Amino acid sequence: MKSIDYDTKLLFSLNTDIKFNADAVANGESDVMFNDAYIAEKDYFNKWYKDLYKPAFEYLISLKSNTLMLFDRIDIGTSLYEYAKELYKDKNVYYIDGSVDVHDREDIRAKFEQSDGNLLIA
Repeated sequence: MKSIDYDTKLLFSLNTDIKFNADAVANGESDVMFNDAYIAEKDYFNKWYKDLYKPAFEYLISLKSNTLMLFDRIDIGTSLYEYAKELYKDKNVYYIDGSVDVHDREDIRAKFEQSDGNLLIA
């Protein structure tokens, strides 16, 4: 993976060509709007998430303890969950988002706490 120079004023600085810079838009120096940059970021993530998260998942697979992985967008969380299930064939992988019923969440929590080496993506 190539090195990335980050500008702290830019949002979505992952590795896309479309960047949102509020100051540049306000000064008329850019016409890239926030939503354009967000869509470019999502497209980039959807294309490369396995390459981006493979080193992290390889490390997590080696752990004997339970691990919690947090996400902020449901489409990202479901992608990570599906990928984790591919990699964690002999381990338990659980998923929780805001749509999961509170009783189901408690069932998942109880299962998660009963053994080691589990992964919870929430």
